[in-house]
Amino acid sequence: MRLDRRRNGTAPAGAAAVLLLAAAGLTAEGRQPPADWPQWRGPTRDGVAPSQKWSWKWPSQGPPKLWTADAGQGYGSLIVSAGRVFAFGRLGEIREGRKVTRPRGDYVRCLDAETGKVLWTVRVGEGRGEFASATPCTDGQAVFSVTYNGNVTALDARTGREIWKVNVVRKHRTTRGGFHGIANSPLLVGRVLVLAQGVGLDKRTGQLVWQERDAMTRCHASPVPCPVAAAPGVIVFGRELMRLDPATGKVLWRQEEVRRLGSGYMDPIVVGDRVVVLSGSGVNRFRFTAGTVAADNGGLVRKGYGYCGAGDMANPVRWKGYLYAPRSADSDRSGMFADNPDLSRSRLECFEIGTMRKMWSHSGICGTPIVCDGKLIIQGQWGEIRVVEATPAGYRELANARVSAPRSGNPRNPFGRASFATPVLLSGRLYCRFHAGEVICLDLRRDAPASDRPAEGRRIVGEVCTVAGVLSAAPADGPDYVVGLLTETPPPGGGAKVYTLCARKHNDNPGAIERIAALVARKARVSVTGTLLDANRLSVNAIVPANAAPEKLG
Repeated sequence: MRLDRRRNGTAPAGAAAVLLLAAAGLTAEGRQPPADWPQWRGPTRDGVAPSQKWSWKWPSQGPPKLWTADAGQGYGSLIVSAGRVFAFGRLGEIREGRKVTRPRGDYVRCLDAETGKVLWTVRVGEGRGEFASATPCTDGQAVFSVTYNGNVTALDARTGREIWKVNVVRKHRTTRGGFHGIANSPLLVGRVLVLAQGVGLDKRTGQLVWQERDAMTRCHASPVPCPVAAAPGVIVFGRELMRLDPATGKVLWRQEEVRRLGSGYMDPIVVGDRVVVLSGSGVNRFRFTAGTVAADNGGLVRKGYGYCGAGDMANPVRWKGYLYAPRSADSDRSGMFADNPDLSRSRLECFEIGTMRKMWSHSGICGTPIVCDGKLIIQGQWGEIRVVEATPAGYRELANARVSAPRSGNPRNPFGRASFATPVLLSGRLYCRFHAGEVICLDLRRDAPASDRPAEGRRIVGEVCTVAGVLSAAPADGPDYVVGLLTETPPPGGGAKVYTLCARKHNDNPGAIERIAALVARKARVSVTGTLLDANRLSVNAIVPANAAPEKLG
């Protein structure tokens, strides 16, 4: 190990206690801080929203929208502090004649949390590489952002004035990360801004406080607080799993066995004296103290776990001894990266933390959940919001609604990559950010009248559903990806709908379209499972003829 620490002054007396209180989310007087969402995944950085009054009994058209705004393209999530919403995104060039009034680049934008009015917009990067992925953080006075190529900027939260800026890749020779560049969200502990790239910066000046080169990471996991008794700590998942002193960068312990997991995408999960690390290769669990760490239950708890988190930015959330984890069976082909409209490979799973025993699994779910008062809120990739009971007894959906329109110009995949962000729930308002730049504030403060609520079992756009009925031929002048029509078998007391079936040829299943055509030709009675693209279009994931084995696509 090479340890390269540089200090900028001496920490004042009692700094350790202040750092510990900040990591624990408490003020010096022991009171809970104001109801802000100041960083990635909320006040406690684990996706748990503060307890509050809010409703999942929505009107039939979904919860009321208070306002919408544009934050620019980006994968990162929103933060909310002191009545202001801060978003990090990429905005395009604006010209007036030959004059460029706004250059293309990465911007931090401040919105009024009540109205969505843009209060200020400040350019912090050139807009190169992948879209803005890291979520900013704030201490209420300044807002800190990190760009794809390493620009770290502190802005005055009230005015947007630049306080300082430093490029940690160029100045401190840190890694830039993988395909998404620096996608890790910074963590503020006391006066130190901790980056997953193995550096701690003075939040007032941007000067280097410490650097730990073994903590440099090429994965997308963000640093997480890990205090033990009176000892503050931060866990960074770099070349190894490491616990550092956030004030000095001193390595408190390191665990090399985590390398067996391969690339790590999700943030480490701290549960008491254990830390759980998930990735595409498996799950590791370790038991630790302030200065030691050891494998728990033989280290590798479960091999071949799959892509828990369904992509680079999705993370599990824990509630009362259980993990609720979005998962994709094959990474880039579904889940958070649903480039084809087949969400049947994506699912939400519940695990008991002590044994990692799977309690249940439900397909067709993608997105990072948050939890509030025992309810999961999931912002899906295609603009849908779901509320699910956080219980190991089974999947129980309480509400769903489509709140954002598709933004892709590809008719075969009309939704595209709509969202990788985590929603924010504060004071009964749900703030959602979508990849194309749309920010929506939803009002969840009151119940809708019972007469105005949707019927149970209502299908929403973007969900995976199964529809039974009779096939017929597609219109002769229809697009080539329309493979037939499905006339639904009328439900009791309801009318039948006609769905347009959409499918694409798959290299790994070249005869799928022909097999569907054969079923259409004989007007077969079938059950079709697929993703609802709009009110009347269904993407075909699997087709089951009556009394026959299923015909699967892909």
